[in-house]
Amino acid sequence: MRMFQLFLVFLLTGNCFAQEKLTEAETEEGVFWKIQNKESKQISYMFGTIHMIDKDKYVFPKVVSKRLDKSEIVILELNDLDNQSNAMELMMLPKGRMTDLLNKSQRDSLYAYTEENFGLDSALFEKTMGKFKPFFFMQLPYASVMMESESYDMNIYKQCKKSNIPILGLETIEEQIGFFDNLSDNLKSDLIMQIVRDTSDIAQSWEETQNLYLDQKISDLLNQSSGSINMLQFMEETLTADRNTKWISTLTKEMKNKSVFVAVGAAHLPGEKGLIQLLRQNGYDVSRVEIKLK
Repeated sequence: MRMFQLFLVFLLTGNCFAQEKLTEAETEEGVFWKIQNKESKQISYMFGTIHMIDKDKYVFPKVVSKRLDKSEIVILELNDLDNQSNAMELMMLPKGRMTDLLNKSQRDSLYAYTEENFGLDSALFEKTMGKFKPFFFMQLPYASVMMESESYDMNIYKQCKKSNIPILGLETIEEQIGFFDNLSDNLKSDLIMQIVRDTSDIAQSWEETQNLYLDQKISDLLNQSSGSINMLQFMEETLTADRNTKWISTLTKEMKNKSVFVAVGAAHLPGEKGLIQLLRQNGYDVSRVEIKLK
């Protein structure tokens, strides 16, 4: 379960390195938003999360918790966070090995990277990790800096269970992992090599990402960029815009006559194709609610 939570973090941080530069008009800072249906006057709220964060940085403001408890239904990216028993199975390749995607030079670079950073020589890597899918490998650098972390999603889920608030999930775990399963072999190898070639300080990068979130500077997160053009296009279109477009029909349907609390990755909120703008295009008034996260 913990490794799947790290996967959720990648869906956020991956998006952070995915979108085109936002113009000033498209910038939507803030992670907590009030949504009002102009016709029914029904009020809902949307909270952008970072999925997981260091325990000493975790803040869940009382005003957010209060709105959560008063909602008629809560919408999360996934609904049954207690029952992801098949998550590890879904992270395994049905056939072949991860290194089958790489040429000899790329394999040698991968082996050198894992031995230097994780103490795994080529034989040990193949034995312990060779059957995992590429996106699982992408989570390893973060695992080392997220030993003591707190999950926004899980805490919101637990609060809903405690208060008997119905939960609706926007996606299944199979759908989320399927985004990466459907990549071409070339893009899958790009995923692996992007990590191998990354010379940045992961701990520092993660610290900066968390601080940008706590400062609610979501556009600053989105204005970062790295990776191949094809990978950036996948991140921007498949992981963000396409999912937002799919989600909006569910959100507007539920918000029509209910008080809804929505909690999704903060990267889904801003921008021309973000949930804030899509809700406005569907006739909703969306306004920022001032909260403090640090």
